[in-house]
Amino acid sequence: MKKSAITAIPSFFENYINCAPDLPILDALAATSDLTHFISGTSLEEKRDFAYAPEKWTVAQVLQHMIDTERIFAYRALRFARNDSTELPGFDEALFAENAPVGNRPVEQLLDEFSIVRRGTILLFSSFTQEAMLRKGVCNHYMIDVLGIGFAAAGHVAHHINILKERYFLL
Repeated sequence: MKKSAITAIPSFFENYINCAPDLPILDALAATSDLTHFISGTSLEEKRDFAYAPEKWTVAQVLQHMIDTERIFAYRALRFARNDSTELPGFDEALFAENAPVGNRPVEQLLDEFSIVRRGTILLFSSFTQEAMLRKGVCNHYMIDVLGIGFAAAGHVAHHINILKERYFLL
């Protein structure tokens, strides 16, 4: 299924969805799964503790944020795909970043973890039927469908890759 099949998405996810490749969902997730395809692991390691401005996240924190958010998106998609209509809360990304111990983690480990988590997301979405992809749920007071969550996950990574390139690596 492609982005055009999304039936419910909060406006604040539109930027992420616009960043996602216009491919079928599994292809869009796969296209944004190898971060070193966009920025070399060596460059990331060299700048792991670099933040482009005061109060901004380091490269390592951005990578951890991508991992954490991927897990949250997958959880939401699973709940709604299984027809669970319980409203889900949002999450405080700043709180997560403050409490994620990235200081001792090599970038290679973060990249491996992201790759594994993304592989799980792809396998999860490959298990969903078309009917399940169109199921909706409420998250953080907004209606969203499973397909929209999938494209938000793909686009969220693309968004942060763009930020890393533009603000951290000046590519």
